[in-house]
Amino acid sequence: MERPIVSGYGANYGTVNPVYGSPAVAAMAAPPGPSAPPANMFDTVPGYEGTVAGGGGGYLPPPMPTVPMPVPEQAPSPPDWHIPSISEERAREAFATYVSSKCCYSSGPVKDGVITNMESFNTYRYRLETFMESRSTEWSQEPYAGQPVDAGFQPAPGPWQIAAQPPAFFQEHKQTIRVPNTSSVKNCHVCLGMGRSPCDTCTGAGSKVCWVCNGSGFRQADDRCTHCNGRGRENCSSCSGNGSRQCDTCHGKRQLIVFINLNVKWSTEKDDFVAQDLSGLQVAKLEKVSGKELFKDAQYMVYPVMGFPDFSVAQASERLVRDHQVKYAQTSRILQQRQTIELIPITKVSYMWKGKSHVYYVYGNEFQVNAEDYPATCCCSVMSEIKLQYVIHVVKQVALICCNLYVARMFDSVPGYEGTSGGGDGAYLPPPMPSVPMPVPEASSHPEWHDNIPSISEGRAWEAFEDYVSSKCCYSSGPVRDGVISNMESFATYRYRLETFTESRSTELSQEPYTGQRVDAGIQRAPGPWEIAAQPPSYFTEHEDTIRVPYTSSVKKCEPCGGMGMKPCSSCTGTGSKVCSQCNGSGQSPDNEACYNCNCSGREKCSSCSGCGSQMCNTCDGKGKLLVFVNLKVKWSTEKDEYVVQDSSGLRLEKLAKVSGKELFRDAQIMVYPVLGFPDVSVAQASERLIRDHQVKYTKSSRILQQRQTIELITITKVNYTWKEKPYVYYVYGNELKVNAEDYPATCCCCSVM
Repeated sequence: MERPIVSGYGANYGTVNPVYGSPAVAAMAAPPGPSAPPANMFDTVPGYEGTVAGGGGGYLPPPMPTVPMPVPEQAPSPPDWHIPSISEERAREAFATYVSSKCCYSSGPVKDGVITNMESFNTYRYRLETFMESRSTEWSQEPYAGQPVDAGFQPAPGPWQIAAQPPAFFQEHKQTIRVPNTSSVKNCHVCLGMGRSPCDTCTGAGSKVCWVCNGSGFRQADDRCTHCNGRGRENCSSCSGNGSRQCDTCHGKRQLIVFINLNVKWSTEKDDFVAQDLSGLQVAKLEKVSGKELFKDAQYMVYPVMGFPDFSVAQASERLVRDHQVKYAQTSRILQQRQTIELIPITKVSYMWKGKSHVYYVYGNEFQVNAEDYPATCCCSVMSEIKLQYVIHVVKQVALICCNLYVARMFDSVPGYEGTSGGGDGAYLPPPMPSVPMPVPEASSHPEWHDNIPSISEGRAWEAFEDYVSSKCCYSSGPVRDGVISNMESFATYRYRLETFTESRSTELSQEPYTGQRVDAGIQRAPGPWEIAAQPPSYFTEHEDTIRVPYTSSVKKCEPCGGMGMKPCSSCTGTGSKVCSQCNGSGQSPDNEACYNCNCSGREKCSSCSGCGSQMCNTCDGKGKLLVFVNLKVKWSTEKDEYVVQDSSGLRLEKLAKVSGKELFRDAQIMVYPVLGFPDVSVAQASERLIRDHQVKYTKSSRILQQRQTIELITITKVNYTWKEKPYVYYVYGNELKVNAEDYPATCCCCSVM
C-alpha cells in the first residue's frame, strides 16, 4: 500500500489531466528551479540562527573552557649546535644524479669538472604547528523516505556540545554529524512537490526536431519524412515523450527532510621561519627538504624557544607562538602545539670547467642540488619558457572570444561600427576633423555700455505688492491697505548667459521581427556615423532623430525562442495546466464531493495558452527570425551656462533664475568671441572662462553648430515700508515685476509653518 504524502497538496497534486495529454506539452521547458533552497524553507533553531544552506556561515567560536587551561611546560635546554659537512665524493655524486635527471643537460661538467672549493653554512628552520578543531553548521536535505522527524521534541544541543572523536594529533580529518532535534519535512522546492521536473534533453516539450528532415516534415521535395511521419518532430528518447523526468532533488518523493549538519574539521596550521644565511641559495629552495632535528617540543600550548644561538630564531618563535594563540583561538579549539628546529646543511661547491668557474649547491638531508648557471644545457629551457608564454597568450584570447560570443553570433561586424553594442549604451562618437578650416569668430560690435539703472514708480511697486499678496491664500491684505512706503532703492544686476547648440551621435544594435524586409548587409560598405545626412532643427531647439544605417541589415535566428517562434507560457510555466481554482488542487469540493471543474485531477487547463503550454514569442512575434541592423541616434541639444553678478540689495540670486531683464547685448555665431570692454570686469572674465570651457568640453564628443551669448540688466527695487509702526522690506525684480517678501507680517499659521 502506498504511504500517504505528508503534505497539504493532496494525493493528486502534480498529476496530469488525461483530457490534455502528456505532463508537459510545451514547446520549451519552464525555467529551471532555484539552485538553492529558499530561506523560508528552513525552520529557526535556537543556537543555529546563522546557519545557511551550503555551509557558507563561517566557523563557530568555541566556548570558554570550564576548567583552567594547562600552563605550558618550560622546554628543556637545547643541545650543542654544530655544522655537519659532506665529503667531496658525496657532493660529486649528488651533482651527477642531478644532471642525469635533466634530459637536456650534458654530462661534460660532471666528468671533466674540477672542484676547487667547498663551503658549509648554518641554516636553521623553526617550525610551529598548531593542531586545532573547527566547527561549522549548514542546512542539508535529502529525499524523505520515512526517516524519523525530531524537530521540536526538545532543544537541539549546541554546536560545541556534540561529542566528536578527534584523530591522532596533527592528522587532517573531517567529520559530518547530523544535529539531533533539527529534522523536519518540507515540500521539494525544485519540483514544487510534484516529484517530476521538465526533461533537460527536450526542454519539457516531449519531442525534438526530427534529425532526418530537420523539422520540415519532408526529406526531398514532396517526399514525406517516414522517420517522423511528416510531423517534423520525434519523441524524446530521454523522457519517452513525457516531457518530464523524475526530480533529481527529491528522487520523485515530492518531499525533503531538512536538517542541520555539523561539520567538524581537524587541521594543522603551520608556519616556518628560515634564518637567512650567506650562502646565496634562495630560501624558497629549502621548502621541500628536511634537516637534522636539533630541538622538538610538543605540548597543549608551547613556550617560545629560549637561549638559541641565533637570536632571530628566538624572536621568530616568540612572535609565531603569540600569533597562533591569538589568531586561531577565536574560531577554533587548540588541541596541541608542536615546535621544531632543524639544521639544514647547505654546501656551496665551486668548480672549474673549460677554464671557467661555476657554482652549485647541495642542501638538505636529501642532498638536493641547485645549479642555475649549469654551463652545458641545450635550448629546451628557453623553449619551455616560450611555450608557457604562448599558452598564456592563447588562454587570454580564448577568454576574450567567449566574452563576446553572443554579440559575435547575433550581430555582424560592420566596419566603422565596431564599438556598437545592444541597448544603445555606447558613448557618443567624436566628430571627424572638419575638411575645411572652421570660420574664425567675428569680433562683436559692442554698444556703448551705460550704467543707467531703470527704476519703477512707487505706484507700480505697490501694485506689484498687492498682486503678490492676493496670490497667497493665507496672506492678510492689511499691510497692503495700511502700509506706508518709507524708502525705495534700485540696484543693477547683470546676468551673462552662454548657449552652445551641439549635435551628438551614437549608435546601437537594434532588431525587429523579420517579415521580408530588405537585407542589404555586405552589398557595399556602410557609411560612417558622421557621413550620414541628418536634418537639424532650428538653432537652439532640442530634438532627437533615429536613422537606420544603410548596408547593416541581416537576418538572424531569434535567440530567446531558439528560432521556434514560441516560448513557454508564463502563466502555467509551460505545463499547459494550473492548480484548479475551485478545489485548490485537492480534486474535491469543500463538502468532500468530486470537483467537476477539474474532473477530480486537481488541475485545470491554462486559460492563457489554451492548454498548449506555449505562447507566441514577444521578441520575434512568432516569426522565428529577426532583422538586425545598426541605428544611428542623433541628438541636438543646447548646453547653457550663466553667471550673475552679486549685488548689494540682499535678494538671493536664485530668485532671479525665473525672471528676465533688459537685454543689453546679444551675439550669435558658430563660435563667439569673449565680451570685451564691459564696465563690470567680472562679466568679461566669466565670458572668457565659459567660452573656453564650452569649446573644450563639447568639441570632444559633439559638433558645435552655433553659439549665442547675451547680457541682461535685471532691475531690483528694494522697498522699505512700515505697518503698525514696524519696518518691513520686500523686493520687486525683473521685467515680470516679481515680488519677494520673506518677512511679510500678516500670515496665518498654516502658510507660515507649511
